Amino acid sequence: MDEKDKTYAPDAASEGRRKGRRAVLWAVLAGLLLALGAAGACAYWKIRDNERREALAYEVLEHNINPGDYEEFLERYPTSPRAPEVRARLAALQEMEAEWARIERHGSAADFRAFRRRYEVERYRKRCDEKIDSLDFEAARAAGTPEAFGRYLAEHPEGAYYAEAMAGQNAAERLSVTSEERVAIESAVESFFRALGANDAAGVCALVAPEMDVFLGRRSATKADVMDMMDKMFGPHIRSCVFSVGNDLEITKTPVEGGATAAAAAVSVDQHIRRTNDGKTFGSYRAELTFDSALRLTGVRLTEISRRDGKGEESVLRKVIDHLF
Repeated sequence: MDEKDKTYAPDAASEGRRKGRRAVLWAVLAGLLLALGAAGACAYWKIRDNERREALAYEVLEHNINPGDYEEFLERYPTSPRAPEVRARLAALQEMEAEWARIERHGSAADFRAFRRRYEVERYRKRCDEKIDSLDFEAARAAGTPEAFGRYLAEHPEGAYYAEAMAGQNAAERLSVTSEERVAIESAVESFFRALGANDAAGVCALVAPEMDVFLGRRSATKADVMDMMDKMFGPHIRSCVFSVGNDLEITKTPVEGGATAAAAAVSVDQHIRRTNDGKTFGSYRAELTFDSALRLTGVRLTEISRRDGKGEESVLRKVIDHLF
């Protein structure tokens, strides 16, 4: 080998080693770049997957009134841009459920109607309707009038209690007091006390049934019993007796056998007595009278509320004479 060849042989070896180191370096760099790219891609897809999951969790809340789902979203995604909205919706749901718990125990029909208007929520709409239906029927039954049942029927044409309300309305109409019946009963009451005060036995007997359930304390009283009791009421010392019927007459009707009805009346009555001896001169009573379907009296009860006793006219006259002479 000549001198020239000996001089360049080491340089070629060094160059080979440098090339090898560069190749390794490039390989390492390429590996790092690939690793970084893979990590970046992984992070990117992880972020995208998390966003996708969050979006799906948010979609679950659409038309959702289960507070647990909202709480779960906030627990998983507390820093989500959607979190403030979800918290507000959760607070509204909790307020709604608290309101429902309150009225479900003690609410009126008006409360359920207000709840239904305020919260357009399908879950509660049917429950509100059922509550309103039930409470309106209870109110109609408590009132017991044809008008009250009519209101229920008009407002709940497909109500759960429609048939019962119809029956109640028919019964209430049968037991309602017509204006003609009121006039007839008022007249009968006035006529009875006018005849009783005048000691008109014939007039009283014309107004009573052949046998009364009770007449001034006597049970199963016949017309003969009525006349006997009136004789005892008006002794020789009674100069006059006047009954004044109050304007607080209350009339009710009840069903009797055979589909007929009977009426009952309650009214205040004052009694003014002129007498010649010592004794009662004034009495205030609560009168209870019952009538059969022909409006004949079947019962007369007088409950004394107050009374006043005084000297009779002869006693007063004797006292004046004794004083003068």
